[in-house]
Amino acid sequence: MLLRFALSIFFLFYFSLSAYAHAKIVIKVGGYPFSPYVTKAPDGTYSGLTLDVLKQLNKIQDKYDFTFVSTSSLYRYQAFSRNRFELILFENKMWGWQHVNFYTIPLPLDDGEVYITQNRPDRNQDFFEDLKSKKLVLVDGYHYNITRDITDKALLKKEFDVSFVNNNHASIEAVLRERGEVAPVTWSYLQFYLKQHPESKKLLLSSKRWDQRYQHQALLSHRALISQDELLGYFQLLESSGTLDKLAKDYNLSRKIHYRSIPLR
Repeated sequence: MLLRFALSIFFLFYFSLSAYAHAKIVIKVGGYPFSPYVTKAPDGTYSGLTLDVLKQLNKIQDKYDFTFVSTSSLYRYQAFSRNRFELILFENKMWGWQHVNFYTIPLPLDDGEVYITQNRPDRNQDFFEDLKSKKLVLVDGYHYNITRDITDKALLKKEFDVSFVNNNHASIEAVLRERGEVAPVTWSYLQFYLKQHPESKKLLLSSKRWDQRYQHQALLSHRALISQDELLGYFQLLESSGTLDKLAKDYNLSRKIHYRSIPLR
């Protein structure tokens, strides 16, 4: 009886060690509502390009488990510094990250913001020339060229006639409902919105002028258990397999940039 008990303990310990040895390393990936990259539904569930990329990363290897962790646009810097997550996708190091340490990994997808207004007979592209005289709608916490990347609401209210919303969808709706005259909206999300609401296409005028264009980056913590080169290798696999092209097409993103033309920093 004692021998049987000892053997049971041994095998339990052995299989526990075996399972531990084969357990995946969890890589926590932060994300905040920034459609089409991260979209939060009314029931609290998340979807978007970021989560689709994580799904593909988990599919092409069995060493790591890339797990989504929600944060906010304003809190993401502190959350990253406190190691609440180790990786964030579709970011740019110039968006307020100057005082945080990380590795930068290029993502060969570009996007940007254009301006929208209500489409009226007396409005054309000239309407977007003098934006300081217009009532603006901005997403709280987002960085824009027109605001010189300032996100402080008190400072912005001193310089602009501005109201704040929570996301790109709300920006478009605010313009349609005449709660503001002009809003900078992420180009990829505008295409997605118009596909879902084709009746709004004739109601909106979008600028040929960009507020800003940017190449996306992944920011990886120095404390992460995955290396910069290893993560880059996985992204290159997604590119070479055509997966990245398919995802880009699904979300109306440009794939003019390729890994062979961008340096690793």
